Amino acid sequence: MNVTDIVEIVNYILGHPSAKFDPIAADVNGDGVVNVTDIVSVVNIILSDPVAARELLGDDEDE
Repeated sequence: MNVTDIVEIVNYILGHPSAKFDPIAADVNGDGVVNVTDIVSVVNIILSDPVAARELLGDDEDE
């Protein structure tokens, strides 16, 4: 999972899903509804990975 997945879910919620959007995969918490709760779940998954978290938060250790 990455930031692209968050963008895909947001676009779906706003009524603009991409052709590759998969609502079954986007229902991260498995409640049968794709909503903001799923976005939060994706963010939590990303933040549990230190490398992905640095990328999401824009924390570049090389600076």
